[in-house]
Order: sequence, then C-alpha cells, then structure tokens
Amino acid sequence: IVPAIRGVLGLITPLNAAIGASAAAMGGFAAAYYFGAKQAAELRDTLTLTGNAAGLTEDRMRAMATRVADASQQPVVGARDILLALAATGQTSSAAIESQARVVSRISDLSGKAGKDVAAGFANQLEAPAKFAAKLNESYNFLSVAEYRRIKALSDQSRNAEAVVLTNDLLTKSLDRQREQLGTIERAWEAVTKAI
Repeated sequence: IVPAIRGVLGLITPLNAAIGASAAAMGGFAAAYYFGAKQAAELRDTLTLTGNAAGLTEDRMRAMATRVADASQQPVVGARDILLALAATGQTSSAAIESQARVVSRISDLSGKAGKDVAAGFANQLEAPAKFAAKLNESYNFLSVAEYRRIKALSDQSRNAEAVVLTNDLLTKSLDRQREQLGTIERAWEAVTKAI
C-alpha cells in the first residue's frame, strides 16, 4: 500500500496542481459568465414583455438587488429573483418596486416561503393600495388607525406609489422589530444562512 501511495503522491507536482487550479478557476468563470448572461436575458425579456413598467435597467437592478440583499437574509441572486418576479407582473412602478422587494424579502425570510411566491401576492398592490394595506394588516397587524388613514388619503389622491411605499416601509419596520426580538441562536442561524 505504501508504494502505491508514494506513486500517487509522486504524480502530484506543483505544476500539475497549478494547472488543475487554473482549469477549475476557468470553469468557475465560465459558469459565472453563463449565469450572468442568462440573468441579463431574463431581465431583457421581462422588460420587453411588460413595456418596462418597472423602469429598470441592468445597473439599477444590480444596485437594488444588492441593497435588498444587504437588508435581508436573501443572497443577491434571491433578491434579484424577487425583483424580476415583481417586474414580470407588469403591475409595479419604478417608485414602488424596491420597497416591494424589501418587504417581500422580509416576509420570505421569516416565513420560509420562496421570494418569488411571496412576490406574486404583491402583484396588484398598486391597483388599490388602501385595500391592499388593510388586507396585509389582517395578516401582520402592523398598522395603526392613523397610519391606515394616511395610506387611504394618499390612495384617494391617486398617489398610489407613495401609498404603496408607505405601506411597505411600515410593514418592513414591523417585521424588523419582530426579527430583533429573536434570540441569540436564531440570529446566529440567520448569519449562517446568509453566509451560505
């Protein structure tokens, strides 16, 4: 057995190891390029199909995905998927999409549901923001009467995007408070899952 092990170890030279590492790195770059090109094509197709109702560009999408990921447990790819799912509905606007993505990522983080699935529930939020806020409040109990009245007033003034952003910001803050109440073990687990 010892001569066989020596024979195998003799084949592993620094040059062979360097060549192997270089090949692995090139494979990694090729995979990253492929997935990047695939995501860019998905964004292009989504924007074409919806008439770019969300007002996105590749740079804006990347920046928003990074901000959403930084504020949640979602990896950047997950945040990007949420943004794409919201944009694909054709029912969002450039003013509302980031706040929608933030609240969708929080709900996904806390519920364990896929971000795309949660995003589908926000498809018609701009149509009737006050009704949508009331429905969300039934599930999450996050609005005071004064806050609801403010959302309703914005909606009545046809300032739907502002009403949506206010609703989403209030819900996000409420979910953040709940997350802060998690114990040490839960926060440690959250850090591990974000790192993965």
